[in-house]
Amino acid sequence: MKTVQFVAVVLFNFGGRGVQLERNNHNHISVSPFSIDGKRIVVSNRKTLQQYKKISDKLCEKYGLSWIKKPQSKNSMKHNEWEARKTGMSWKQKLCDKIDGIIPNVNSVEELKAALEKEGYKVRTGRYMTVTLPKGKKAIRTKRLGQEYELENIRYRIANKEKEIDKAEFE
Repeated sequence: MKTVQFVAVVLFNFGGRGVQLERNNHNHISVSPFSIDGKRIVVSNRKTLQQYKKISDKLCEKYGLSWIKKPQSKNSMKHNEWEARKTGMSWKQKLCDKIDGIIPNVNSVEELKAALEKEGYKVRTGRYMTVTLPKGKKAIRTKRLGQEYELENIRYRIANKEKEIDKAEFE
């Protein structure tokens, strides 16, 4: 098997001023799209991205830098959803707001389910909680709304609702 060599440059950025200095340490990896002999092109996909992340992590470890060992979330919001939330037209945000409004008034997931059904939603629970909008147009597993809407976290929020802070206090 022939080994193909590519050029990769790793840049460490220790930039920032004042308070930003500690929070702005990061690195960039730049990979040439062509092999050293100029005959092959780098295949760029999820697998190679994971390989680059491993290389980056090893370099951070070698030079005593910190890195995120287990990222909390791999989901990012799509641009259309971001725009809809910004303009107040997101059905997902409206569902989140509805759930957030009901949680302080219920004592179990079953009561949450009953309250949502009273509002016209169809709710299925099992391993996940799935909510179908009134008129049955769209359905979503609540875990897709964010980490705080995963079923086990909803249970925790209900059981510990006295510890929750109202977001309106900060707006």
